[in-house]
Amino acid sequence: MEKLKKILLIMLAVVILFPGISGEEKEETMTFDKIKRKTAKLYRQKKFTDAAKLYEEALPRFPGEVYHITFSLGQLYMQTGEYEKSLAAFEYGLERNVPYPFWPGHAFWQPLEKFERFKKILAENSRLRASLTAKTKPQFNASTPASFSPKKKYPLLIVLHGWNEALPDLGKHWRCNLVKREFILVLAQSSQVISPGKFGWDDVKLNRKDIKEILEKLMGKYPVDKKKIIFGGFSQGGMAALDTAVNSVPEAAGFVALQPGGKIPVDLNAASLRLAGQRGLSGTIILPAPEQQHEEHTTLVKILQEAKFEYRSLISGSGHWYSADFKKRLGEALVHIFDKKYPQP
Repeated sequence: MEKLKKILLIMLAVVILFPGISGEEKEETMTFDKIKRKTAKLYRQKKFTDAAKLYEEALPRFPGEVYHITFSLGQLYMQTGEYEKSLAAFEYGLERNVPYPFWPGHAFWQPLEKFERFKKILAENSRLRASLTAKTKPQFNASTPASFSPKKKYPLLIVLHGWNEALPDLGKHWRCNLVKREFILVLAQSSQVISPGKFGWDDVKLNRKDIKEILEKLMGKYPVDKKKIIFGGFSQGGMAALDTAVNSVPEAAGFVALQPGGKIPVDLNAASLRLAGQRGLSGTIILPAPEQQHEEHTTLVKILQEAKFEYRSLISGSGHWYSADFKKRLGEALVHIFDKKYPQP
């Protein structure tokens, strides 16, 4: 028994003198990545107050993470019903020129809509986004086929990211074997700021301006076959890709729109689709499963049917994201656009 007591006393001394060895690291010594992981775990456990406390303590320690911390705090306080604190978190960020990805009309934000302060927050957020967008240029990354020759002309695939995304979010999803072998691939990033380092395609006129600017730079640098330009995109980028192919780039050969989302542009209508069909435009639209489709999906399908526009329609079983077989589907979609000129990928 005396031996056991001595062992316990030694263990207690170790815990007191070296607290980090006890297992649970103190919040004031955690890296921000560890804090994020811990708060994510607390969120899954529905311990919203504990998660908010962690972020409250982290805010003065990590001034470079104001966006992530305040946006998370705003949402955590909504879960606890502390709406005044939620509004204060967003105001704190906006005072430091941090824009937020508020999606107007989304049900998630309804609890805050009754507050006049939230209306002011939305207005300030829109002003800040516009100010930042005015100082931002569209960006793109281009890659050429494996056996590239400057003396040969190549088909061009321009891909647009989703809402509140950026170039890195496009990843390798659009690099199927056919693209790597035959296409100049361009990943395009909008100039429209949604949140820090993330962008969207909200403004149709600005979308067309950005894409025109990117195209002009590409044509001066790469040997593009102007009769073989294809636009692709995911979510809001899918809708922008379809609109661009129909209304903005008359030489476009086709489109691949993965779960096109967001507001349907006014002039993406039956009349414009009929004209696009007459000049030979074709493409593939991949929609979510029927039970996951939103109003814009069903409305878009009705417009396409009214125009009697010929296109391939596929269903994705992946929720609102890329399916495991997307690269295979992409290759098949490109083959379809070019009337099976290329071998099956």
